[in-house]
Amino acid sequence: WFVLSFVHFRKKRQEEGSVSRHTLNVDITSPTFTDVNFRYAARRDGVSASISTPSTGFLGLQLQGRIPSQLSARLYSRYASAPEDDVDILVFRATAKDADKI
Repeated sequence: WFVLSFVHFRKKRQEEGSVSRHTLNVDITSPTFTDVNFRYAARRDGVSASISTPSTGFLGLQLQGRIPSQLSARLYSRYASAPEDDVDILVFRATAKDADKI
């Protein structure tokens, strides 16, 4: 059994020409299993998502690249014992040498 305690989806667009942003936050509380927190945010230049549990820590994913010729991705974690320190699992960066070819 689990209880979905909080779901929040927000689309934010400020004034003309500014960057729009979508966010989704889901918190699941379970008396039988572990609690889970899921976060998702998307902007014009990238996407980030994370999942965390109080007992095991945090796993995050960031994708950035406004143009296809310059992309980067990062999969990282944070231990429950040191939540302020990111530990990179995989980092990927791609840049085209020729502007006409990717």
